[in-house]
Amino acid sequence: MKPVNKTKALFIGLIIIGTVSISIAQNITVPIATGTKMIFAPKPLKTKPATQTEFKAGAGIYGSLVLPKPLKEYSRKIHAYDLERYKITGKYTDYLLLRADPVDQDPNQRTWQGITIYLKAADLEKNSIDFEIMPSDSASTFFGTPFCEELANGSVMYPYFGKKIEIKISLLMPSKDFNPDQVVLSANITIDYSTADYQSLNEWKARCIKINENVQLINKQP
Repeated sequence: MKPVNKTKALFIGLIIIGTVSISIAQNITVPIATGTKMIFAPKPLKTKPATQTEFKAGAGIYGSLVLPKPLKEYSRKIHAYDLERYKITGKYTDYLLLRADPVDQDPNQRTWQGITIYLKAADLEKNSIDFEIMPSDSASTFFGTPFCEELANGSVMYPYFGKKIEIKISLLMPSKDFNPDQVVLSANITIDYSTADYQSLNEWKARCIKINENVQLINKQP
């Protein structure tokens, strides 16, 4: 594999959470079970908005996962080191790992972004979860790696100014015995940067950071 050109890389090539590392190589796609879905909308899914797959840069993007088994079957334990390092409250015990790949990426770079969603103990018995990729004003999802900050980063998104980018978002289920992670399901969204510029993205990023900081303040230990 050729080394990633950092000046052109769109997403992070490897995410490490505590002692857990997820390689991008040889992920396995498993058959999608009936009733399993990943959907997106411009408003929180609880308001029952029409779903869509294309969004203007800076607009609200909300997602929902529905799975055939409880979330505990797809989650990973938050390492004690991370609980202490990031001052995560004890009510969060696990996390889901999603990955986002630009569909038109250079196959020699294989760059991607890891998206971690922290789960409370009460979430683990549920088979669905709603989350925000780009909240409009407030948020409840506690991310380990806020995806919206990457989407709003002008220094890496500038090649897409005046264009659209299609991104595949996949849920990864940890495999046992050091086997590759399994791709449980995937869905594509398109972000429209046709009117984006550095100023608009900086405003978007600042809003994203503030919203996520508010969520973290609520959920972190004093």
